[in-house]
Amino acid sequence: GFVKINNEVDKIMEHVLHSEIDKYWSDGNKLIISGFKGTNFPFKKINTPSFKMNLNWKLSDLLSYLNTWSAVKIYNEKNNSNIVEILRLHLEPLWNSIDYKTAKMDLYNYIRKK
Repeated sequence: GFVKINNEVDKIMEHVLHSEIDKYWSDGNKLIISGFKGTNFPFKKINTPSFKMNLNWKLSDLLSYLNTWSAVKIYNEKNNSNIVEILRLHLEPLWNSIDYKTAKMDLYNYIRKK
């Protein structure tokens, strides 16, 4: 899932980043982002616990992570700009360079047995 920090940061990320790069995700990425909703295989579902990951990140950690996303790379190439740099300008007033914030992510799995 997408990284969540807090309401204020998440709103900025939605407005500045997610809404702009959404059309650049591949179908496979969209499937993962949705938590595999609508996926059906002819196998029996195996129930699994939910998994979450929490990391303590500086702003630079978050930005480095976002720069690895394929949709960000495609957006940057097609628009001749760096959307993560634009996001940084919006987030810096909320998150100075030495602060750590908890980055929360849901980890999805889709397990079936033949």
